[in-house]
Amino acid sequence: MTHRERPLLRSAERLRAYTDAVVAIAQTLLILPLLESVSEARAHHLTTAQWLNENSDAVIWLTLSFVLIGTFWVIHHRVFEHVEHPTEALQGLNFLWMFTIVIFPVIAALLGLEPADSVQKILYIGCMLVCSLAMNSMVMLVNRDPRIRGELPPLGAGNVAASLSQTFIWWRWLWRLA
Repeated sequence: MTHRERPLLRSAERLRAYTDAVVAIAQTLLILPLLESVSEARAHHLTTAQWLNENSDAVIWLTLSFVLIGTFWVIHHRVFEHVEHPTEALQGLNFLWMFTIVIFPVIAALLGLEPADSVQKILYIGCMLVCSLAMNSMVMLVNRDPRIRGELPPLGAGNVAASLSQTFIWWRWLWRLA
């Protein structure tokens, strides 16, 4: 094994761990706007029911966003179970995918701004669309480049279909809003 090959073997595990950490942090950041509102509610002596009433939309968007990021992570996890040697192209696509995950909490927090506008929804759905397109590109790259998989089998049809269906869903939503 040459010096150049050794880091590739470890980099698949390191890339997965790094990506998992980025996703976990992004999901955690989703809660920050709500934590600020709890401090404000305490200062104004609001009850829990009053706080929930004032922040119900934010709670719903937080929950939806948490689930969506988790869903994207599950698909990512399934794809990267088939990665033994990530290439620069795969790493680049992964970083694009991670960027969409990282900016997602900011976009989700924008949804709580009043008055609501269509730009908020377009950013939200557009971010999901770019995320799913990056995932589809990774799926195609993993399936087409046997160097990435090494001895691992290609992705199954179910994993490919899950990735493609997400893109279709986000494209349809974005098309409706535009």
